[in-house]
Amino acid sequence: MPTSLLAWDTTSLLWRIGNSTVAPPPPPPDTSFVLRTTKPDATNTGVGIIAAAPTAVVGSQTITVAGTVLENKIITGQVIIKAANVTIRNCIIKGNSSLAIGTWLVLVVDAAATGARIEYCELESSGFPQLALNGIGSKNYTSYRNHVHDVVDGFSIYNTSAGGADAFVQGCYMHANLWINPDPTGDHADGTHDDGLQVQGSTNIQVVGNTIMGVESPISTAGYDGWATSAIMINHNVGDPTAMSIEDNWLGGGGYSINGLGSYTGMNISIVRNKFDTASAKYGPIGYKIGTGNTWNVPTSGADANVDLNGNSISVYTVA
Repeated sequence: MPTSLLAWDTTSLLWRIGNSTVAPPPPPPDTSFVLRTTKPDATNTGVGIIAAAPTAVVGSQTITVAGTVLENKIITGQVIIKAANVTIRNCIIKGNSSLAIGTWLVLVVDAAATGARIEYCELESSGFPQLALNGIGSKNYTSYRNHVHDVVDGFSIYNTSAGGADAFVQGCYMHANLWINPDPTGDHADGTHDDGLQVQGSTNIQVVGNTIMGVESPISTAGYDGWATSAIMINHNVGDPTAMSIEDNWLGGGGYSINGLGSYTGMNISIVRNKFDTASAKYGPIGYKIGTGNTWNVPTSGADANVDLNGNSISVYTVA
């Protein structure tokens, strides 16, 4: 084909061949990022990696058709997924002033919303701190290489009904939580209790190859002790979390970067090969309650050891 017949149509944003337009070829696969080996940061997560950063602006989206692909948009609102196998790709999701206080920028709670995938997106709510918005919640989703910042909780995982949470967070960069005092939700007297990722119960949960930083800057704020924040918070607001693995992440910040100090029974949690920025956590990298009937796999030596950023062993705080 003569190259003179191929041109980019700036109106349709498609390639024009003669008098016809065709969709551009898919972008080449990104082979430079290796899950568990490449540390996620602002340069290798979020938009602009597998396609150009989006410029088209739309409002809130409620998706009810199975198999929908929502991509290449700036979304000034939230996305509510109510159908199976929905993909959100290369989008910036920013919230708006009409959203409910404490809701999520991406909400996956409907019983029909299985197999959701959110990838190569940026989620942030810096324009609406008065709403204490969160990132992605709460079940049946995979979050892959998303850049999440300026929210209260980055990821929330739980399932209030029968079945597992079936939630997988992989290769994401979560940092710069919005700590807000007073707490707009009214839940806490000492400001919002921010977590990079909060597990509130259920099973089949994998957190692999992410960079997750808990709240850092408010730790020195008068009246704020950092205890109730973390990079990863494990609690049982809606049930005891079981069958959870936390592997090959870069973690820091918060009171304990991984906080499992609640009262749980029947848990099976594996925390292996994570690297901790120990200087950024107020109390230490990991704290958990041994409890009754729980299995905690938290090695500090050997091939699966959790270590600091220099590869040195770390201390782990436990209570009976």
